[in-house]
Amino acid sequence: FISDSDIDDLTDIIMGQGRVPNGLYYFYFELIDPNSGIVYDAISKEINIFVPTYLELISPGLESISDTSASIIFTSNPVFQWNTDYCSQCDYSIRVCQYKSDEHFSMYEAIQDVPILPMESGFYNINSSANVFQYPTTGIEPLIPGNLYVWQIKRSFETTNGSQDELSPVYIFKIQSI
Repeated sequence: FISDSDIDDLTDIIMGQGRVPNGLYYFYFELIDPNSGIVYDAISKEINIFVPTYLELISPGLESISDTSASIIFTSNPVFQWNTDYCSQCDYSIRVCQYKSDEHFSMYEAIQDVPILPMESGFYNINSSANVFQYPTTGIEPLIPGNLYVWQIKRSFETTNGSQDELSPVYIFKIQSI
């Protein structure tokens, strides 16, 4: 049984966070005749609630456009890496766009422009729970040496409030001309 104090504490947490806190929850319900005490039916349910909390990019590039010389890479097929807390139920996707200094006022404006990956609007689904993605060598527009590119990861997962998408910061990198 749950005491009134426990209900108040749980209500405060849920109202403060806007959701149930991460954890493993056990529910047990009985349908009891209050006069005889006979149990007519019972059901138990275990629910694991987990909402990831962080998503950060590692490489290639930097979060700042001020010094792109520090974000130079030497391959047209970079390996994108990011760090996140464990989430077995999360789906990841990536978006890569060219940054054009004469057209874009910010990296965030560039990431909203026409993407190179995917070749249509939206994000390119990464069919893996690994935190690494190699830019495809075929079937996609190649990254051109001398150009600047921005990239972002989207993490999608289910919560008690339905589907949720979370975007990483945007990173910028330059492919070195040879």
